[in-house]
This record gives sequence, structure tokens and C-alpha cells, in this order.
Amino acid sequence: MLLGDVPSASEVFASGVGRYFSFEFGFDQAMLMFQPVGGMDQIPKALTKAIGARRVQTGAVVGKITDRGDGVVVTYRQGGRTKVVEADSCVGALPPNILAKIPHNLGSGVQGALEAITPQSAGKIGLPFP
Repeated sequence: MLLGDVPSASEVFASGVGRYFSFEFGFDQAMLMFQPVGGMDQIPKALTKAIGARRVQTGAVVGKITDRGDGVVVTYRQGGRTKVVEADSCVGALPPNILAKIPHNLGSGVQGALEAITPQSAGKIGLPFP
């Protein structure tokens, strides 16, 4: 079977060969993400080990996140008491649809991105922003 001459790069691109690979453009069809050995809970365990258990709060309900430009202020409830913590940064490891309901000053772009994610039965997403 003879297939003919090898097409030039211009001919390949003109054919529209890349237009049908849409998995890169939707978060629910994105390329595979790595998973830590032992499961996703290894990430907070490693963070706790790296920065010290006294700096990690669990069982807390976040009430407000305020970006100050040079740091962050997080108001939360834990053990029936409202507490405030100031830090250089914050790791918000919440589902986007839950994080969207927490008052913040991160801007309408961040809020729109958080609201755009609809809950799924299973999945992971990485959403980095300053």
C-alpha cells in the first residue's frame, strides 16, 4: 500500500490536525494530574510535617479570607470560638464551590473562576492564583 509523499509541516497544520484535541481546554477533561503515593491526604500531612503541627488548624470553619497584599488574614470558628490568624500565605484546600461561598477580597476574577466549577461525583483540579 502506497501512502504518498510525506506532507510538509504547513500542509499538516493547514489540515486542522490539532483542532480536535479539546481535552486540554476543559478542566473536566484535562491531562492526568499526579497523585502522591499513599493518596491525596499525603499533601496536608507533608505540609504539616514541613511547617509544624502547631501551625495547622483542622476542624475549623473558615468565615472570611482577607488578602492584605503582604499577607493574609483568615477568620475562622473552632471549638465554638471565633479566631483570627495572620500569615504570609494561605493554602485553601477546599472544593471551589465551597470556597466561593466564603467572603473574601480576592476579586471578581477569582470569584468567577470558583463559581465556574460545578461539583462532580469524582475529580481533582489544581487552581493556582496569587
